[in-house]
This record gives sequence, C-alpha cells and structure tokens, in this order.
Amino acid sequence: MKVEKLIQLNEVLGRRSGFQLKRAQPSFSLARRFLFDSQRVTKVYDCGANEGQWLKEFRLSVSNEVPIVCFEPLASAGEKLKASTREDNFVQIHQIALSNFEGFANLFVASNSGMSSSLRNPQDHLSHYGNVKFNDVQEVTVARLDSFLDPLERHYLKIDVQGGEYDLLLSATRTLEATRVLEIELSLTGRMYDGEVGTGSILELLEKSGFTIFSLSDVARNRDGACLYIDALLVRR
Repeated sequence: MKVEKLIQLNEVLGRRSGFQLKRAQPSFSLARRFLFDSQRVTKVYDCGANEGQWLKEFRLSVSNEVPIVCFEPLASAGEKLKASTREDNFVQIHQIALSNFEGFANLFVASNSGMSSSLRNPQDHLSHYGNVKFNDVQEVTVARLDSFLDPLERHYLKIDVQGGEYDLLLSATRTLEATRVLEIELSLTGRMYDGEVGTGSILELLEKSGFTIFSLSDVARNRDGACLYIDALLVRR
C-alpha cells in the first residue's frame, strides 16, 4: 500500500473515531542511551543524587554496570541512597556537597524529601512551590569536583544541585575536559535561589568548554503553567 493511501486512511480514522496514528517521538531517555553508547562512556558522576531516583532510572534505561560516583550532602537522603544501592557493586557514594570551594557550609533543607535542598537560600522557589518548606539547616562538607577526577575515564556528568550549577562547574575545569556527555538541570527563571547564576551564563561557560546541546527534556511548570526548569543533554564537540 502506498504511503499516500495510508495517510488518507489515517485522516479518515481520525475524523470518524477521534483517534489518529502518530509517529513516536524519540525520548530524552533514548537520547541519554544514544550518547552513552556513541561517546563510549566509562564512568558516571551523579552530582546531587538525592535518594537515587535518577540513578535508578539510568540503571534501567542506559546501563546497569557502568561505575557511578554519587554525591549527596543531605544525611537523610544519603542513607536512603545507600540502602537503595546496597546490592549495586558499581556505585560509590560521597556524603558531600560540591561547589567552587572546600570546607563547610549550611545546607538549606527542603521538606520534599530534600529534593530542593540547596547551599543557597530559597527565593522564588517559595512562591512557585508554596507547599515546600525550608525550616531546617544542616552543616555539610563541601568539596571541588576536580578532587575526584579520574583522568583516564570517559565521563558522563549529571548535575542537579538546585541553584549551585555554576559554582560546581567552576570547580570542575579538569573534570569537564574528560567529560563526553553532560546532563544538567537548568532554571528558566534564574531566581529560584538567592544569588543563582542564570542559564545563559551556564550555557556560555559550557560552550566555551567545548559542549553543544544535543537534547532537551519536557519543561517543568508550576501550577499556573509558568516554565521553571528544563533538563539539557550536552555532548562534547
């Protein structure tokens, strides 16, 4: 049957039943897998691992055996991360925050299982997500990502650190040189946390570091429909 005939039948089906066949669009998860394979990644860094949600998805959809190094400063989330990866022999966990200095800092702890916790004071986050409270502060250890560099590996770097992305990247000059794929959560408001560096500056830094955007996730919106976050996949040129 010719393509034109199939298209006509699909249009008739749509008019009569309200349903039409549509070509499936490649997903963000498929883009992850494609870049992981094509860039021959040998090690993954999960910066802002929380309880292991992203790690679990990555294991299911991309690779169940590549070594993954996790960084999570919040004690309660770190304990759940350890429990969920107890049988995974290829996971290493560091209970620290990552930034462009070494020492100690206050972590503003969010009530949503710590998913929005940050080294920066919440700002517009309080109005966009009114149900999330920041009533607790924990002192955490802070380190530079370059301190954990393995220069012989081909890295996949995932960053989700709630307003601290730019600071982390400043601490990762040598790590970026060894990174083939970078996945990062980007704020579309630039004001979710006090002093947060905007997405434009982050992308400019990454472009100068040799990366280009490969894929974007669906946009995360608040209850009013305003765009708040998007995940970006970048690959080394």
